[in-house]
Amino acid sequence: NVQDLYNDSGTLWVATFGHGIFRVNLDSRKQTGHYLEDQRGVVVYKTVDGILWAGTTDGLYEYNWAKDSFEYRKELGHSFIHAIFQDSRGKLWVGTYGKGLWVMDTGGFHRVGLDERGRGLASNYITDVTEDHEHRLWVCTEGNGVYYVPVRETDGAFAFGNLSRKEGLTTNIVCSVLQDSQGTLWMSTSHGLIKMNQDLSGVADIYLESSAGIGNQYVYGASLSLG
Repeated sequence: NVQDLYNDSGTLWVATFGHGIFRVNLDSRKQTGHYLEDQRGVVVYKTVDGILWAGTTDGLYEYNWAKDSFEYRKELGHSFIHAIFQDSRGKLWVGTYGKGLWVMDTGGFHRVGLDERGRGLASNYITDVTEDHEHRLWVCTEGNGVYYVPVRETDGAFAFGNLSRKEGLTTNIVCSVLQDSQGTLWMSTSHGLIKMNQDLSGVADIYLESSAGIGNQYVYGASLSLG
């Protein structure tokens, strides 16, 4: 049950649900490592500074290149790590299933939630985190639609914008967001593929099995750009 693939310059890292993390040499097509054997691996991600992260249903792990092993990061506890993403300013965002969104900066990891006025990220169930061409951070959730904020505004206290069924989405379960080369935002959801207006004023089109011949149900993190 493969959950994620990460190609690291000819080395393929494979996260599996139940058998941990595998390392495969793409030239020889041979397995060269097996880690966290009894863990349910969900995501593998490498940051620009060369740190390799692995998210499992039981926490966040950092790869130790010298010891050839993944080491547990206790800051997030035994959280179900669902998404890992580094933005264009170098911040590391970690989305969990049940314990919300976390960000790592110079002060370490801290949770992003609601402020005293009820603004911010209301969902604890994060399905994906990404950044578009306009450098907006997108946080997809199960139950609260999708949140967005310019990356440059994520220092200190900040507020998210939110798109949900109120703005015309077919569901509040958003699996992923992807911006194409024309600047159009697409959302895979639990009920169809959604094309947004570029100014985020509403939904431009909805593609469902009944109307477009494609499936309605997408898996969390489902998106792919071919150019």
